[in-house]
Amino acid sequence: MKKVRTQRTAADWQQLFELQQTSGMAITKFCEQHQLTVSNFYHWRQKLNTSEVKAQPAKAETDSEWQPVTIAMPDTTAQNWSIELKLPGGVVLNMSTQA
Repeated sequence: MKKVRTQRTAADWQQLFELQQTSGMAITKFCEQHQLTVSNFYHWRQKLNTSEVKAQPAKAETDSEWQPVTIAMPDTTAQNWSIELKLPGGVVLNMSTQA
């Protein structure tokens, strides 16, 4: 017996994603119940999420949500430090400054 293939639109997939979200079911269980392959579910979800990101207009660089950040790095050249990292198998990694 030949398997019937269903053609779904992007809107159909969007409805399925929303239905899955509200159902609380695991994706594998949801796909099984709705006769979907899990790979198609993930494929279309990524495809639609990517197209939504492309469809959104880019924000201006002067967006008020962004604030300038200044990072002041302390002068560590005069300080001595030492790190010992013990790894499985008895491997010990030692690092230190030579000031």
